[in-house]
Amino acid sequence: MTSSTRKKTDKTIEPTATVVETQAVTPPPSPAKAPALIAYYAIPAPKGQPTVLAPIGSAIAHDDGAGFTLQLHLMPTAGGQVILRMPKANKAA
Repeated sequence: MTSSTRKKTDKTIEPTATVVETQAVTPPPSPAKAPALIAYYAIPAPKGQPTVLAPIGSAIAHDDGAGFTLQLHLMPTAGGQVILRMPKANKAA
């Protein structure tokens, strides 16, 4: 077969799918929940000195009441204790 006897079979293939612009769907933000517990780092103190508690995060109760999400803003690197305490009620003036 020579090139003059070949039939031209090249066809341009048109896409059959259409690209649709989409946007990410995100749920509406839920109202902020007050933390159920405050996370503190117990800073080691010399013997006879009171322990200093530094706030490092909070624990927020799950909607089903079966657990908490612990959100730490700082992570103690020297070990020690993380203490969870109920937040103090703000006194209205």
